[in-house]
Amino acid sequence: MNLTHRTFLIVVAFLIAAPLLNAQATEMSITKQMDKFHSLSAEQRPAATIKLAGDICTLPASPRKVELADELSHLVTEGYQGAEALQAVADTLSKALAESPIPAKKGPAAHAIP
Repeated sequence: MNLTHRTFLIVVAFLIAAPLLNAQATEMSITKQMDKFHSLSAEQRPAATIKLAGDICTLPASPRKVELADELSHLVTEGYQGAEALQAVADTLSKALAESPIPAKKGPAAHAIP
C-alpha cells in the first residue's frame, strides 16, 4: 500500500468518524434515556441525570427543550441524587426557560395582581 493510498484511507476514515465524535443528542435519544431511567439503580441515576441535563442543553431553543428539562426536574426528585445532579437539572431548566420563555396567560388572572 503506497503512502497516497494510505493517506486517502485515513482521511476517509476521519471524515466518517468525525460526525460520530461530535454527535449531538436528539429529542428522541433523550426521551429514550428518560424512559429507561426507572430501570437504573440508585447508584447509576445521578450520572444518568447529569448526562441527560447536558444532552438537553445541547438542543436548540424550543418549547420541547423546556418540556424535556421539566420532565428531568421531576425525575431528579425521585430519591436523593446529590447536589451536583440537582444543580445540573436546575441549570438546564433555567437555560431552557431563558431561551424559550413561556408566555403569560391573557385574561383576568393576568391583571389580578395590583
